[in-house]
Amino acid sequence: MADRALQRGWLTLSDVEHRLTEHPGRTGNTRLREVATTCGDGAAAHSERLLHRLLRQAGIDDWLPNHPVWFEGELVAVVDVAIRSARLAIEVDGRAFHTDVDRFQRDRQRQNALVALGWTVLRFTWADLIERPGYVVATIQGHLP
Repeated sequence: MADRALQRGWLTLSDVEHRLTEHPGRTGNTRLREVATTCGDGAAAHSERLLHRLLRQAGIDDWLPNHPVWFEGELVAVVDVAIRSARLAIEVDGRAFHTDVDRFQRDRQRQNALVALGWTVLRFTWADLIERPGYVVATIQGHLP
């Protein structure tokens, strides 16, 4: 729920930090601190946190979470994980977030724009992260210099 609130702009991490600073002893702050720690890692969703963990465990570094890709002053995309040195964009597709037809269409257009700029786009699902983590890591490593 915290991920969704942050994605939608209903809440920011600075809002959470402000609440914790201004009202340190308030009921619920223990849980709020956990939310701040979990959501403050640059990931926009739990699935992205799983991907980050796989990357760290595999010793893959030089990656950036939720990285904006710009071209000629325009934002082309914000990729879930970018490895700029390899021009590699890694996307995690959740079924719930990608069921909207317009969102699905925008994602495809965004991917095409990235490819046109020389990026390779790898897409993984929740099932890939949970059931086939070795496949995810091997596929990513196969695209690294």
